[in-house]
Amino acid sequence: MFKNRLGVCCITLGEKSNFKTLQLNRTKDLANKQDKIFEVYRHNLAELCKVLKYLTSKNIQHYRISSSMFPLADHPEFVEYWNLFCSKEVFWVYAKKVVKEYLDNGGRLSTHPDQFCIISSFRHDVNINGIRNLEYHAKMFDMLDIPQSHFCPINIHVSNGNNPEIAIEQTNHNLTRLSDSVMKRLVFETEDKSFWKYQNLHKHFPNVPITLDYHHRLINNDGETEETAHEVCVGTWNGTVPLFHHSEGKAHSLDRAHSDYINQLPLCAQNVDIEIEAKQKDLAVLKLMC
Repeated sequence: MFKNRLGVCCITLGEKSNFKTLQLNRTKDLANKQDKIFEVYRHNLAELCKVLKYLTSKNIQHYRISSSMFPLADHPEFVEYWNLFCSKEVFWVYAKKVVKEYLDNGGRLSTHPDQFCIISSFRHDVNINGIRNLEYHAKMFDMLDIPQSHFCPINIHVSNGNNPEIAIEQTNHNLTRLSDSVMKRLVFETEDKSFWKYQNLHKHFPNVPITLDYHHRLINNDGETEETAHEVCVGTWNGTVPLFHHSEGKAHSLDRAHSDYINQLPLCAQNVDIEIEAKQKDLAVLKLMC
């Protein structure tokens, strides 16, 4: 059995999760925007609690909280509702209790903003949106009393890999604009194409921990061994147990599409926790734990 935490990403299938979303245009047209938004937010908080209790019952000790737990929360036209929900909603008290129980039982939490969360663009508006999105994720974690630590990371891709000089300049500039709540959690993930292999992340952003995605490295590498990549990336976490990602190709080993289950964990990964990115979610993790 794998000794460290194996993680589930966002939804569960063994006890089916059912997070709700909001469509931008439809929500704009609602007469009772606040009622609808609060209804979805309360539902998703309750669903998060249900998922964490289920994972605890299965001894699954890592969970990636969906970046869309609170849809539209970082949108300029709806942020007032998010702030009001944070200040007024009483259900946070129960959610914090469930989160604390999960962490106290050895659990670990993370989140992964989507591909539109970018702080490396030559476009000012794109970077501002990326910063706003990161601050939303940090506030979500703060509202749940999730530690401001890389133990509970906010994981993003640097992106803009076809223009690395611009990406490096803009990212380093934007890192200075982020709150401590973000920076104490922020990590950068290796890419499956283009410039952002672990070597370049480590060279240009030496103070940001690197999430090694074993499958991405298999597809996009400089000929180094998996063991070498693993050890370098572990060293960037400064004593915190790293949280890395693992998946397998659906059709073949270099297929970017994820398989349903995982046949084999990385052989060198005994001193890290791993988010399992497989289509069968918790069922894939439970199979690995058998």
